Amino acid sequence: MTITDRYVIVLAALLLGTSVIFAWTGETRINLYVSVFVIETLVVNQLFVWLNRRARAALSVVERILVVCFAAIVVAEVVRILTG
Repeated sequence: MTITDRYVIVLAALLLGTSVIFAWTGETRINLYVSVFVIETLVVNQLFVWLNRRARAALSVVERILVVCFAAIVVAEVVRILTG
């Protein structure tokens, strides 16, 4: 099994486990789902630093997009809280 295969399996298992936990607890807030998924993906990306150069380059683009999405969610929540 290659390192890329392990990366995909770990990320898929982690996101599936989180989805099952959220479904089991009855969570319905989509912003919480997206925020947790983004954080988990960023953590897994940092744990798999030994991927080859091309894979790391692709993941760095994905990480930037995920950070922007996470920042947008945080800003939207702050605006929602401040406007009441």
